[in-house]
Amino acid sequence: NRPPNRPHNIEPPDGATGISLTPTLRSSAFSDPDPGNTHRKTWWDVRRADNNALVWDSGWRTSDLTSTTVPAGKLDYNTRYRWRVRHMDNHGVWSEPLPVPTEFTTLPRPVINRPPNRPHNIEPPDGATGISLTPTLRSSAFSDPDPGNTHRKTWWDVRRADNNALVWDSGWRTSDLTSTTVPAGKLDYNTRYRWRVRHMDNHGVWSEPLPVPTEFTTLPRPAGFGLDGELVALIEQYAPLYHNPDWNVSLSQFKAWIALISLREAGMGRHAAHSQWGRRYDGDRFDHIALGDAFRFSTGIGAFQLDRGGTQGNAQESWHTMPTIDKLNPEISLLSTLRWHRDFGFGAGAMLANFSQRSAWVAVWPRNAGQFAPTWLQITGSRWDDSKNRELEVAFHPPIVNDPFENSIQYLGKIYWSLPPRWDGYFDTWLISARNWEGNVVSIYYYTYDKGTGWEIWVHKNAELRHYFERVFSRTQFPENRRHTDAQHPCAGDTAAAPILDPDRVEPPEPVDTTPLTVSITSPSTTDTFDIPTIRVEGTASDIGRGVDRVEVRVN
Repeated sequence: NRPPNRPHNIEPPDGATGISLTPTLRSSAFSDPDPGNTHRKTWWDVRRADNNALVWDSGWRTSDLTSTTVPAGKLDYNTRYRWRVRHMDNHGVWSEPLPVPTEFTTLPRPVINRPPNRPHNIEPPDGATGISLTPTLRSSAFSDPDPGNTHRKTWWDVRRADNNALVWDSGWRTSDLTSTTVPAGKLDYNTRYRWRVRHMDNHGVWSEPLPVPTEFTTLPRPAGFGLDGELVALIEQYAPLYHNPDWNVSLSQFKAWIALISLREAGMGRHAAHSQWGRRYDGDRFDHIALGDAFRFSTGIGAFQLDRGGTQGNAQESWHTMPTIDKLNPEISLLSTLRWHRDFGFGAGAMLANFSQRSAWVAVWPRNAGQFAPTWLQITGSRWDDSKNRELEVAFHPPIVNDPFENSIQYLGKIYWSLPPRWDGYFDTWLISARNWEGNVVSIYYYTYDKGTGWEIWVHKNAELRHYFERVFSRTQFPENRRHTDAQHPCAGDTAAAPILDPDRVEPPEPVDTTPLTVSITSPSTTDTFDIPTIRVEGTASDIGRGVDRVEVRVN
């Protein structure tokens, strides 16, 4: 039996460079001068080229017959090695002549990438107070001990200082690398927060050591934020009458939801905040902004801003049926809001999430949950995500403030107006002060309306009684006027040729009728009439036509 032929080194080729530390060695195929002989074993060895020191001896292998991998930990970077291979046939005879070694050089030692330096919190400075609810966080510039490394990503997080609860985690950002803005709805007033920042280099390595948090405290809650105690009492009184027990919404959730609408949509939950349908405003001045020959008006938005739940048609279509003076009345606007929820068509199993999805109030739409969820937590002590899809008993403790707008609406009696064709005669008139969120007056105007025609009108008190704005408020009277609009702007007024109002020209009051009102109630199930001889309402019969248009009586 003759020896097998000497195998040749195939891979890596002789003189190869940049070879990994765990290279694959490959020999030529087994070859034997004796027909029928087979390949039984292979032996591999690797030595340093500079001193012939043995690095790896495979021993005789019955696998890896024509290729093998050098195990990890045997080779070093940037070193020359020689390797050999020898075959054995099935008779135990080694290949001849002795193997001829070939060389390869391993790859250079990689440069060790060190972490970027830890960034420092710059803004807000540690211990800062009076910080806004959407602060800009700013870190020091990116710094790295390895030349050429660049800033790839940044991570920011904000936590409550009292309990370390996570408030906002930015995730790894490829923008906002050294400054970012905390989104609205994440922070609360008068609260201490800790924030941190961490940088990442272009090799995916985070800055070290771990970031050191610094603290800031947000500004105090504005004095005007909260619901008027009168409105809270009205919610407690009326919400049970309009709550549907078939909803998957508890009564306490329903009360909180109504309060949430007022706090987020109207922003006030009180009488006469400003309403500015403008593209801009000039500081605290919302009145007398010129629009060509017209003027922009700041009107009142009331406790719920919109009038919903009108009595004509279905609930979705019956809005803009109230004059502004009714919307500024917290009881009337609350009842309108409650009716809307009762009559809209929320059936059995409806949840708060359904209210939000189909709401007529934009501020409580699902897309704005980031803004209203903190208010919900403040009202109820419960997270919005825990409440929106199930019936849950929650606390009902909205923030309560004294209403600085309590005296914003003054009834003046019937005043003479002259702006034909609609306004020529004596009309019920109010002096209304529109205010900003802090309660400061931004506009004072005279106001009246004509329920018969569905029109209302404002006149600036400080504009020589000539700058006015009028609109249709009643969709019942003008169903095609789906939204009150104006040729120039929804709140753009005009200028009359002469003063259209004489505040001193007051119609003498009618004699007071002190006869108590008698109310007849028809049973809902029969045609029988029950006469209740003496039900006294607030005011007397003479109040009808002077602000009291109907008396609503409920029988429990």
